[in-house]
Amino acid sequence: ALSFPHYDSRPRFASFPQSAETYLRATDEQGRFQQSEGSLLVGNDKKERAEPADVKKIRTNTNTKRLPCYPIANGHSIVLPCGGLEVVDALSPEEEGSGTMHWDSYMPNVPDKDYLQYAPGRSQFTVGSFTGDANTMAGDRSSTSEYNGARIFSRLEALGLPNPIDSSNGKAGDLFRS
Repeated sequence: ALSFPHYDSRPRFASFPQSAETYLRATDEQGRFQQSEGSLLVGNDKKERAEPADVKKIRTNTNTKRLPCYPIANGHSIVLPCGGLEVVDALSPEEEGSGTMHWDSYMPNVPDKDYLQYAPGRSQFTVGSFTGDANTMAGDRSSTSEYNGARIFSRLEALGLPNPIDSSNGKAGDLFRS
């Protein structure tokens, strides 16, 4: 299996298209790695930049394996069985009083110089850790915006990951699935 760490579906230019668009371009509708064109190009002249032959071979060989490629936003994680390719569990950050973040919501930096958020026995971040942060926003779930964040849903569903459209809490702007 492959992972795409730091997947970011926030509808901001700083996040998109660098992250979400790159993931979508490199996978098929089922979330399997399928990068049809090379992205590691070398050469001094922009017009003559090319993918090295050995890199192309690795990319095309990986394409034929049809491996799942899991998009993982900051703060989220997956559990795979030993030697397996399918998700056993998907874990997401939680905020006290608000619930578990949607899979497409990027967890912000939580300032904590004394690391009290990570003290033994804690299982949730304190109230306001996400909801009080101006950079915390839900992923774009629209199919009509320029961003068109809904394109990720077929991949999330096929990969067995939490999908914002699977619940009534998946409407635009909702950070939490529970």
